[in-house]
Amino acid sequence: MGQTLSTPKPATTHPDRPRWENPGAWGARHISDTAPFTLWDPLTRQDRLPNRGRELEWCHEKFGDGKLCQPGWFTSIETLSPPRPAPFTMGGMPLILHRPGEELRLMPRIYYANPRVPNPCPGVTWETMTFPTPAQNAEILTALASLAAVRKVIYMPHWSIAELEVGDGRVYEPGSLPGRVGGRTMLYHHAEESFFEGVKEM
Repeated sequence: MGQTLSTPKPATTHPDRPRWENPGAWGARHISDTAPFTLWDPLTRQDRLPNRGRELEWCHEKFGDGKLCQPGWFTSIETLSPPRPAPFTMGGMPLILHRPGEELRLMPRIYYANPRVPNPCPGVTWETMTFPTPAQNAEILTALASLAAVRKVIYMPHWSIAELEVGDGRVYEPGSLPGRVGGRTMLYHHAEESFFEGVKEM
């Protein structure tokens, strides 16, 4: 979900066997990704849905008849029988497998963001499906410093998440922080547990 893709190697893995094809880039394919198609288009820098013909049929054969959706930059599939070993991608697109009816917590549940609060650095922009430069990151953190105590910013493909310090005595009201910072929507996570800790089981 970030700029690099890696995973711990189990003890049975051969150390010389690569686990990723094209690691560290969008469209990287996990070793267990056996999809006979690619969902990432490097020219448009966008993913697509599997087509309703053979590609969707392959998905149902592989994962069952559960709901398949793409809420942004990854695919989620409901399944009671995930393949073993489970792939981290499908067709080169990040993949989350989950039980039918299970809620996916994809965004923070704290509603501090408000699109009517002025963007503190509207001139800081970057291309879709890329990440800000270190200088842009510093500019964003500096702009937010006067508004909130930010622990770190997580840059996702279509939005960003600012993790706020906990226990510093600061209180934020709903809708009190900018909903757009730089070139992206900004959401806020305010808890002892990091945002990724809360979603790592998905």
